[in-house]
Amino acid sequence: MWVAVFGIFAVAEILTVNFVFLSLAIAALAGVVVNLAGGNAATQWGVAALLSVISLRFIRPSALKYLYKKSESPRSWIESLVGMEATALTDITDESGQVRVHNEVWTAYSTHNTPLIPAGSQVQVEAINGAILSVSPISHSQRSK
Repeated sequence: MWVAVFGIFAVAEILTVNFVFLSLAIAALAGVVVNLAGGNAATQWGVAALLSVISLRFIRPSALKYLYKKSESPRSWIESLVGMEATALTDITDESGQVRVHNEVWTAYSTHNTPLIPAGSQVQVEAINGAILSVSPISHSQRSK
């Protein structure tokens, strides 16, 4: 009986992937082990119940956290440009300019704090608005860090 219960819970877990049925399948396997060791029905049910509670309380939360963990990395390559250094190809104003990031030329504008960034300056990408980068100049003290 315990093997059949295990099989039912294992199939249900494969179909749902919520780790509730996995915990119950583990408990059913414990029932199989107790049965093979010669335990009576009350002991089998007791061990299965105890193990299901323990696995639901401790194993399931860890498994769910691992399965649904959020990635620390940016969602796309473009979003990863934020924080990178770039080189100003033209003078950059708060309305227009061009920068080179990873051998690609991007349209850019300076942040509101900087009215003009001269061509050849090193800048840092602050934000992305569509296909236009918002940049700010990098001071010499920032580059040495």
